[in-house]
Amino acid sequence: MCEQKNLYVKEIQKTFELKNLEVSSNPKDGPTRRPDPGSCYDHIRKSRVCSVLTGLVVCSAVLLVGGHAGAATITVGFEGAISSSGSFSDPTGNFSQGELLSGIWTLDTATADADPASSRGVYAQSGAPAFEINIGSHSFETNTMTIQILDNHTLGLGTIDAYDVLGSSATSTVAGLTVDQMQITLRDTMVPLDALSSDAIPSMAPNPLSFDQGGQASGQITGKFGASNDRFFLNLNITSTRTVPEPGSSALFILGLGALALRRRWS
Repeated sequence: MCEQKNLYVKEIQKTFELKNLEVSSNPKDGPTRRPDPGSCYDHIRKSRVCSVLTGLVVCSAVLLVGGHAGAATITVGFEGAISSSGSFSDPTGNFSQGELLSGIWTLDTATADADPASSRGVYAQSGAPAFEINIGSHSFETNTMTIQILDNHTLGLGTIDAYDVLGSSATSTVAGLTVDQMQITLRDTMVPLDALSSDAIPSMAPNPLSFDQGGQASGQITGKFGASNDRFFLNLNITSTRTVPEPGSSALFILGLGALALRRRWS
């Protein structure tokens, strides 16, 4: 009887061997699945990969937060158009009213205020470039400019809030044109003056919609053209601004998203 029982067990073992099943010596127990060494290896490998990807996500988040907190220099991008109203003089023949424009300025938020007045902040800036305006195929740029912040500041025409980007002489890609100044002048003249809350240098891009402008253009480019020094004057309307992320921050953000997606796939 014992021999028949053993033969019975052996036959069952042979039957389930190719199916990777483990058979108990007691036939009443039935077959059980034998652990697959390959499956165990895959589980360990996936766990390790998930741990690495989790580390990448955490490191990316820490570097992004830490880098943003420690960043002193920011870049502000802007868009707008040459004003369709007001003064316009283009002896170069390269520009037209209503033509779209874009550009950037950079600012170091750690710059000290050069004006002791509590309602006016003056912050000298430099960069390569510090201030740039692009119109069509042409550009205007300067490596030095000044950020001026006016908060409830009284001028000859009244009390205003203002965010000014003031560039003096600048270079341009227009042959024969000498640029005297290029500037963005955001003005809030309607009471209550709430566009700004202090004369401190802002750490974010200003919102042009917070400045009513009082019928004024929000920027200008002026200069002289040719041997006869013909007057060059463009009024600008700035319609939107944004804080431009640093290339390193964008790369870390993408890395973090990629690692998070891979982790979800491997989990």
